[in-house]
Amino acid sequence: MTKSLLRGWLWCLLAFLGAASPSPAAPANDSCAGAMSIPGAGPFPHYTPLIDITDATISPSDPSLSNPFLSTRVAKSVWYIFTPTASAVYTITTCTDAGTATSVADTILSVYTSSGGCLGPFTAIGELGDEDCGPNTSQAAVSLPLTADTTYYIVVWKYCDNCTDDGLNILQLLVNGSVAPPNDTCSGAQPIPLNLPVLGSTVGATDNLRLSGTNGFWTHDQILSTAAGREVFYSFTAPTAGEYSFKVLNYDFNQDLVLYLLPSCPGAGNPAVVSNALSVANRSRVNSAEEILCYPMTAGQRVLVVVDDHNASSAGSTFTAEVIRCVREREPNNSPEEASPLLCGIEGAISPASDLDFFVLGQFPAGWRVFALVDGEAAKNPDFDLRVTSVTNTLEYDEGDNDVAFGASSPNIAGTPLTDEPAYLLVSYNRALFDSAPYRLYAVVQPPLSRAVEETEPNNDLDRANLDEGNYFFGTVQAQDTDWYAFGVSEGDLIFLSLDGDPHRTNSPINARLELLDSTGSQLLVVDDATATSMTNGPALFSPTSPGEGLVYRSPVEGTFYARVSISPNAAGTAAAGDYLLSISKNCLAGALGQNHAPLLTNLAPATPFTAGASNALSGIIWEPDVGDPLTLTVAWGDGTTNTVNYPASGRIQINVPRMFPTPTNLTVTVTVKDRAGAMDVKTVPLVVHPPGTAAQFRGATMLENDRIRLLAQGTAAAVYRVERSSDMVHWTELAVLVADSTGRFEMEDAAPPSSSHFYRIVAQ
Repeated sequence: MTKSLLRGWLWCLLAFLGAASPSPAAPANDSCAGAMSIPGAGPFPHYTPLIDITDATISPSDPSLSNPFLSTRVAKSVWYIFTPTASAVYTITTCTDAGTATSVADTILSVYTSSGGCLGPFTAIGELGDEDCGPNTSQAAVSLPLTADTTYYIVVWKYCDNCTDDGLNILQLLVNGSVAPPNDTCSGAQPIPLNLPVLGSTVGATDNLRLSGTNGFWTHDQILSTAAGREVFYSFTAPTAGEYSFKVLNYDFNQDLVLYLLPSCPGAGNPAVVSNALSVANRSRVNSAEEILCYPMTAGQRVLVVVDDHNASSAGSTFTAEVIRCVREREPNNSPEEASPLLCGIEGAISPASDLDFFVLGQFPAGWRVFALVDGEAAKNPDFDLRVTSVTNTLEYDEGDNDVAFGASSPNIAGTPLTDEPAYLLVSYNRALFDSAPYRLYAVVQPPLSRAVEETEPNNDLDRANLDEGNYFFGTVQAQDTDWYAFGVSEGDLIFLSLDGDPHRTNSPINARLELLDSTGSQLLVVDDATATSMTNGPALFSPTSPGEGLVYRSPVEGTFYARVSISPNAAGTAAAGDYLLSISKNCLAGALGQNHAPLLTNLAPATPFTAGASNALSGIIWEPDVGDPLTLTVAWGDGTTNTVNYPASGRIQINVPRMFPTPTNLTVTVTVKDRAGAMDVKTVPLVVHPPGTAAQFRGATMLENDRIRLLAQGTAAAVYRVERSSDMVHWTELAVLVADSTGRFEMEDAAPPSSSHFYRIVAQ
């Protein structure tokens, strides 16, 4: 801010002259008449939609800034209007550190009242220049008391010293209020639906409750606490008997979240003191999440869920609370042979410290890609490791690749190519002397890179976002570029975004930033892990070091969401531009719907023709693309007998169901495969059971002009015979399995007989 005042006044004059003919691309809230409305009742925090102020102007009706130095160095003003329904201290900020997606590097913000609406006069009640978001930023924020039912006008300018547009013109406001939440007391406890998150806040809440004693601190790594801070109340009623997990996430990690369950409202006292907590989660002083893992409940049982803070001095925090049915790992699962079934968001623990947790991925064709994330943020220390393995090899290893919301030292893996072998995920803990819990594991398998839809440019904003039913994209990004992808969500959908920064596996990764945006383009989550590799140590066995960015979010609403890919501001050198592979999945299921796919039966046929009195098998292939979907195969043989086979894995499954029939017969076999959700495929197969054959005799061997040899033989009518060849009468090779005709005759041609002497024989099946 050291440029001459003359230059500033010249710019102000040019801006004023330009305001006489506003650009047709100016944002709708370029003037007071089009001011963007901020809902007076929230919910808070409230993020305004993103706007582009590139063509915003300064209107002659804009109120003047009280700071004369600033008044000559501003451009591109936009307006907001806010009428709070409750008196409270409100924070209004443009700061990216507070979670906005503002790209304007330097903002000026002022709040006004007006007795004449947009006609004024305007009275400033708060004005902020640069460096109000912290010591390392020039973005503006203000916190001030606002009165209920009073209309306030908020004007934001872009600071302009030399008046050269730098291209950074995206603006978003965050408005937050310290109004006491309606569930501040137990009598106002808010119900939490199953599998549907609720947004909450302890900001403005009071301290009505304290914990006493050790009751409820049963589980792993608990830290005793009286929970002396602000708290809010929720309730949950179990629809059926079972285990349920209670989790609070996205809490301010500078505070100390305490989560607990109570059987009923506390008694008298201010604060009331309770010693009958059913279960408590307080594993870490610095994490943004706590979880009560797999609490058993009876059908219709109601519990109170209390979100509290350890520290009496804490200001409170916004957060997300959710209740889900507990799906826990199956122990023992410390080897591929004992691997646990894998379900979306399955919960696990590393205990004892040497514990290994294997999960079945399945057997997918070579080149199919694994995307997986371990959320360890609710553990005392989230330093988990993740590997994609076959029975004998590690295909990829990761540690410490998550952003802080999911455990900064926890792993995610993006785009690991599979090898047409049975594949597994292995979770372990990186500290050999300790155990740790809990964690949640998410995974999806996508098709090969060649089947990803290539991005179509331009796709750098909400209106031009790419859309494809596969939700699987290949793109290229560089500095200042942003790639948007649209997808639909239903209420309660679990969104898993995963970005592979080195899809070609050339060890030349990009350092990417991945965001989830709502239907207005407002940021819901951002992940931007500081490194451009997926590991920080380990031997070469754990290579490749391909980086991933991953996030998980359960949607409370239905609508269109967006994934946005860009280069991290921390990127440098070759990591600042390149290719990526983006997987968008819902409920850990590939495709646009996020719904279960029915299994598919193919290639059903006898392994060889059936012969009465001999064991044979019906073979075929099941294709099940949904990770963690166990299958049940039922074969009804057509004679009143049935075989049932269970398959715990997904992917391409070779089936082989044995059966022996005592007598020749003709049957119709019905084969049914069904997944966990009840989706199925049914196929029928005609089956002929042939009579046993007697010894067959050769009736001739003829050398053909093409050097083939034609063999003729006589055996039992409709019987099955195997023809074999040998060069030494010791080692025999099967050439064909044949069925004799109604007279017992059969023939074949040896298409590639050896040049040396050789022998043939016939074996009855």
